[in-house]
Amino acid sequence: MILHQYTKRGRELGHTMRRLFYHVVTSLVPELLGKDALLNETVAEIERRALEEERRTSPRSVDPKSYYEK
Repeated sequence: MILHQYTKRGRELGHTMRRLFYHVVTSLVPELLGKDALLNETVAEIERRALEEERRTSPRSVDPKSYYEK
C-alpha cells in the first residue's frame, strides 16, 4: 500500500514537473530567440535561405573564371 502510494505520487509529481518544464520552455524560447529565429520559419524557407547563402559565398559565384582555371 505504501509503495503504491509512493509511486503514484512520484508519477503525479513527474507529470507536474514535465508540464511545468514544457510551459517554461514554450513561453521562454520565443522571447530568447526573437521573431526572426529559424524556429518560426518553414523548412522550405530555411532551405531557400541556405541556397541563397551558398550562392553568395561560393567561390564560383565570386569569380567563376579563376575557380575553373585551377
